[in-house]
Amino acid sequence: MIITGEIGRSVDVRSPFFEFVRSVGLFRVGRYIQRDSGKLLILCYHGISKADEHLWRPTLYMPRSLFRQRLQTLRDFGYQVLPLATALERLQAQSLSGLTVSITFDDGWHDFYSEAWPELSAFGYPATVYQTTYYSQYQKPIFDTACSYLLWKGRGQTLRDSKITGTEQAFKLDSPASIKCAFAAIGSRLHKLRASAEDKDRLLAKLAARLKVDFGQMLSSRLLHLMNPSEIAEVSKGGIDIQLHTHRHQLPLEKEAFLGEIQRNRKLIEAATGKCAHHFCYPNGDYRPEFPAWLREAGVISATTCEPGIASRQSESMLLPRVTDSTTVSQARFESWLSGVGWLASACKRKALSLSGRQRADAGENAPISNVQEQVGTAAASAVTRAFEGH
Repeated sequence: MIITGEIGRSVDVRSPFFEFVRSVGLFRVGRYIQRDSGKLLILCYHGISKADEHLWRPTLYMPRSLFRQRLQTLRDFGYQVLPLATALERLQAQSLSGLTVSITFDDGWHDFYSEAWPELSAFGYPATVYQTTYYSQYQKPIFDTACSYLLWKGRGQTLRDSKITGTEQAFKLDSPASIKCAFAAIGSRLHKLRASAEDKDRLLAKLAARLKVDFGQMLSSRLLHLMNPSEIAEVSKGGIDIQLHTHRHQLPLEKEAFLGEIQRNRKLIEAATGKCAHHFCYPNGDYRPEFPAWLREAGVISATTCEPGIASRQSESMLLPRVTDSTTVSQARFESWLSGVGWLASACKRKALSLSGRQRADAGENAPISNVQEQVGTAAASAVTRAFEGH
């Protein structure tokens, strides 16, 4: 997911509700119930920080130490971690047993190679990387992502340079909103100039110099770069499954161009790994009703979304749910996904809010919604207890 929306916002990762549910033992009960469910939890990751990326984009990145903690949690809770392709085969054959997780990474950033893969290898865990390939071949920082990062690094400064922004306006980089405005101005200028990839690289260097950011260090550390073909080949030989994510991280709405993106992506992946790629992830999680049929025509076996949920045999193979883990996810919430209580709590919350909404309608629009969290907690606890007693 190569996006530029949220920038360095304050993050509070406490989850009092899930911490309470864990403290009374319901997570343990939930894992016991889940052990023979025959369902698959697909975890989605984007980046493991080389430096301070998790402070800039906490919804996409996490520190390496936190990723290690997640892997240790999987081991402590007795989860088997299977390659996605293997897990999906067993899911359909109804031969998936025990608590099962598959780990996926989107985009194929270089930090997967330098930060995530060593941790996975230490635990002996497999993973699937959905690799986009244009910037894998063109070894420069991905422009939109790097531009956003540089503006964040320059926070507190004022950017006034028409050769960069295309305007004489001064942008004081003191808030997410002003940083977004500066980013939009830069993008508008490049669009009007029909800038090439090389033009964009030169602008990044100018922007870094203007904001006193060490661009040379970014290049040498491969910050915000993708893995190159030799690195893709290396992790593939090391047990990492490299799969489809389009060539330029986009899905055209015209069928021929859509299929062309898949074909080019597959060709470059197979050239690097020597293996055929048949599994796919929608860039940014976006899809349209016609896409699953087009993917089947392209020889794709499965496709994952960014819609939260747990995969079952009834799941549409071209719209598989995943849960996205990041710095913004508390340890208690992560454990709630593993136990299944997180999904139950979400369903109970929707039910409680629905009931409260009806009560408000009956009492008048000004009636307060009271004790929704208490209702959720009671409903979740009761539901898990009933399931445990009836197991």
